[in-house]
Amino acid sequence: MSESTAAKNCETRSSAASGTQTKFLWRDREMGTTKQLALFTPVQLGGIRLKHRVVMSPLTRSRSTQPDSIPNDLMREYYGQRASDGGLVITEATNISLTSRGWAGAPGIYTKEQIQGWKRILAAVHAKGGVMISQLWHTGRSSHITMTGGQPPVSASVNPCYWQDPNHLISTPSGWVTPSPHRGTYRCRDRWNRRRLSYGSTECEAGWIRWHRAARSQRLSRRSVSSGQQ
Repeated sequence: MSESTAAKNCETRSSAASGTQTKFLWRDREMGTTKQLALFTPVQLGGIRLKHRVVMSPLTRSRSTQPDSIPNDLMREYYGQRASDGGLVITEATNISLTSRGWAGAPGIYTKEQIQGWKRILAAVHAKGGVMISQLWHTGRSSHITMTGGQPPVSASVNPCYWQDPNHLISTPSGWVTPSPHRGTYRCRDRWNRRRLSYGSTECEAGWIRWHRAARSQRLSRRSVSSGQQ
């Protein structure tokens, strides 16, 4: 079957009577059969029901309002444009505290202003029927004191070779610089829990949180969410 013929055989149909989502059907005219493409079929992701399997992956854009890393209208437009009915959007890496910062322009979710910014973005995604996952970020030793409010970066262990290596560079407002010496205290999870309760950030959680540590293991973990967010 030629490419042009194959393209014509891809048809879009909807079931208005049952109120189900739009389905994408592939009709093989030679065989006289119709198959539904798996990409456009529903899937259950934990407690979230998606209408299709097209997912927007995390993409760092460094567009938050500085110096306070506040999600803004440009970010709301960006995510709103890419949301779809029943589709999943994973946010860019989002810092959980001032000391977790290590990339200039990345948004945060640890102040009231940042949380309000995310709530506006989430509203734009929900308006299109979409779902969001917030990817939390702690950059660990990959940071500089100009990004952490003057405090030394924190990591799971101390390795002087890391900050002494001229090939390791950190994104800061003034450009690329070598990382600052780090300390071996890692309590960012506890700090996030306290801040989440203090600032009421549960209100802007999208349903799931993806925990991301720079250049380290990543995992998907469930967090409590307020009703009506999924």
